[in-house]
Amino acid sequence: MSKLRSALEPFRYVAHEASPWEEKSATTRFANKVYKSKRNKHWQKKKRKRIAEMLAKEREEFHCIGREADEWRAM
Repeated sequence: MSKLRSALEPFRYVAHEASPWEEKSATTRFANKVYKSKRNKHWQKKKRKRIAEMLAKEREEFHCIGREADEWRAM
């Protein structure tokens, strides 16, 4: 319980109603920045995965066309 209390100590002034709006605003901006960072990280990961799949598919199609050409030449 003491670990949780010590972890939440920096945010105590934000939850207090008498705290200035600047501090609340700064905390909100920081939370939004963290959320945006996580969202962007996830999007970049999905983008890299899509590109890797697209390149793998393109290579496979290229090899398939090469095999078909080799079979045609062997006839």
